[in-house]
Formats: sequence, structure tokens, C-alpha cells
Amino acid sequence: GLEGAAQRRARFLSAGMRKRLALARAHLLARPVTLVDEPFANLDDAGRALVQELLLELRGQGCSLLIAAHEPALAQAVAPRTLRLAGGLLHEEARA
Repeated sequence: GLEGAAQRRARFLSAGMRKRLALARAHLLARPVTLVDEPFANLDDAGRALVQELLLELRGQGCSLLIAAHEPALAQAVAPRTLRLAGGLLHEEARA
């Protein structure tokens, strides 16, 4: 998903391309915990599917992900555990 972007500065990339670049960097850094803020915002369906795939790959490599998202269904697709912040309190979401 980053073909053709190698010669461009990150600030000139689209929001979706910047997200892909950030996730690719997370793959390369291989940190035990990665914070991902709004990974699905401003993406089309194909972009969201790609981000989900990349997050699942990170998780498969043993990385713990802390995802902040306004799209709970998308986050739940990659997260084994989901917490919701409401009224200043964290509540664990039941899994279907």
C-alpha cells in the first residue's frame, strides 16, 4: 500500500498513506506495546480493511495494541479485549 510514496515527504501524503506508513514503521520497530490513535478515521473501506490487516499482523507478532477508536466494531475485529471509556470510567465490553 505504500508503492510510489518513497520519494515523497510524509507531510504530502494522504491521511490513509500516513497511517500505512506509521503502521509499517511500527512493524519495523517491533515494540512490545504500540499505541494506535484513531487508525480507521478518514479511510475508505479498502483503507480500513488494510489497517485491520496490518494491526492483526502486529498482534500476530506478539505486539500488544492499545487502540483508541470511535469505531468500536472495527477495533473489536482486531482486539481480543475491548474497554470503553464512559463518564471517566473504563468498562469492559462483553464479547458476542
